[in-house]
Amino acid sequence: MTVNFTTANANPKIGYVPTVTVANAVSNPAPTSKEVIKADTLEMEDAKKDKKEKKGLISTISSGIGSIKKFFASASEYTKGFFKGIAGGVVAGSLVYTVSNVLKSIKKKPKTKGTVVLSVLAGAATFVYNMYKAYLNSNNATAQIDHKYR
Repeated sequence: MTVNFTTANANPKIGYVPTVTVANAVSNPAPTSKEVIKADTLEMEDAKKDKKEKKGLISTISSGIGSIKKFFASASEYTKGFFKGIAGGVVAGSLVYTVSNVLKSIKKKPKTKGTVVLSVLAGAATFVYNMYKAYLNSNNATAQIDHKYR
């Protein structure tokens, strides 16, 4: 089967109407959506069959021990980060508040609520920074445990 397509207007620079011929347009039809879904599910089922390998007793116990160690490593890192964040936040907030009040007393300006807000923001920023560091340390510790026990 041959299908001819022509443009509506001739190109004045060329002087003729270009024609495109497509042969055998129907010989390779596109797959239907049901066929594509069937192919995808077959691939997924094959992947599931390959993935489900039977584990021995030792590897199961080792995996369980690794999971427990990962939990405790993660919990300890987050606990350290929490208390470091609280302590660092209190120190940073107190320091900002004290320095701000000292500078205001030197300039003989009245105390405002801005110093309290600024000190709270400094404390909160320190806390968030320490919790982020705890997240990274926890991720590193669990990756090392995962590498060792899996």
